Amino acid sequence: MIEYIYGKLSSKTPTAVVVEAGGIGYMLNITLNTYNALDRMESDEVRLFVHEVIREDAFELYGFMDLSERQIFRLLTSVSGIGPATGRLILSTFTAGDLVSIIASGDDRSLQSVKGIGSKTAKRAILDLKDKVVTEMADYMGTKEMSVSRTVTPTARKEVLDEAEQAFVTLGYTKAMAHKVIEKLIREDPEMSVNDIIRKGLKMI
Repeated sequence: MIEYIYGKLSSKTPTAVVVEAGGIGYMLNITLNTYNALDRMESDEVRLFVHEVIREDAFELYGFMDLSERQIFRLLTSVSGIGPATGRLILSTFTAGDLVSIIASGDDRSLQSVKGIGSKTAKRAILDLKDKVVTEMADYMGTKEMSVSRTVTPTARKEVLDEAEQAFVTLGYTKAMAHKVIEKLIREDPEMSVNDIIRKGLKMI
């Protein structure tokens, strides 16, 4: 089992990265929270904690900047009806700290705001995880999570919009839906960063 991968960050998008370690490039699916943390780093040397998803037709790696996010991801995906893709989508909408509060307080309505999470699944997640998040997450939540956005310059604007659109498509939305949401957000704030576009957009769709 792979615990973490340490190496050079070769490429990065809001949904996936490639880390080169020992001459091998590992592609890891990531959440928006991990993307935000990577975006703040000045060094291209990274360590990502790994969760492996092994199926008959695929072997996928999910990478997390910190152990708290990986642990809440594992708790989420232990719930019937929440797979790795949906778990990643939840953690691209909320931070690990947000989710602990949402689940501990029984706020199933917030969970239902995520695509693919209906009332039944949200209530099941609350029921299954309410006690676990208090006991199992206590050791991981020692530091306050921060959200830092990149400033969008005029020359980088198209690149930012394309990156945001691709992220929405990767997360399961259509290009038309992504374009509509992005256009609305950019009208409100032309300098909005890709991180904020995705995070706010996920709550609008």
